[in-house]
Amino acid sequence: MIKSFLTIAASIMVIVATQNVAGKLDIVGNTTSWFNDDTFNIAGEIRNNGTRGVDFVKVIATLYNADGTVIGSDFTYTDPSTIEAGDTSPFQFRITDFNVRDVGEIDTYRISVSGD
Repeated sequence: MIKSFLTIAASIMVIVATQNVAGKLDIVGNTTSWFNDDTFNIAGEIRNNGTRGVDFVKVIATLYNADGTVIGSDFTYTDPSTIEAGDTSPFQFRITDFNVRDVGEIDTYRISVSGD
């Protein structure tokens, strides 16, 4: 099983990507918003810039406080979870106090992507 990984850090927008035979996954859109001061939304799209489809594209959000301490995480799959070569697929997180001790502590986040 071959995996492809991509990470983007919201605070400094650093992108680190590892390309494999199956495909190259890139985050092509990434926005955030608050809903009623108790839900932090992260939405975006993943593009497969490779030459083959990538299955089970999993997106992981790691959340940090102002000190850089991990305060929570969540994962989702793109919809659809298979991204053919050249195509994009959206993802979305709704982060609440269920995912972190206090959603108001979120200062930065990192998005990681993998697929088979």
